[in-house]
Amino acid sequence: MTDGDWSDPHRRFLGLRLADPAGPVLIYLHAGETPVAASLPSAPQGRRWQLDLVSDESVPAFDGSALVVPARAVVVLSAPAA
Repeated sequence: MTDGDWSDPHRRFLGLRLADPAGPVLIYLHAGETPVAASLPSAPQGRRWQLDLVSDESVPAFDGSALVVPARAVVVLSAPAA
């Protein structure tokens, strides 16, 4: 992202991937008023993304490779070792 992207008042969605010894973690922060579709990166070989936390009461659509993040929500996924 550029400095201009960080200052853009219309951007309301941020996703990040964290490395963890137990497996990667994805965090999506969404401050917008409507749901947003997000494509997930590939999980490490032999692992699958699992939905760990949704701050909104609704359960987002999740098929393992794509996710609909609810409006004004935080979503956390992980891909732990089997």
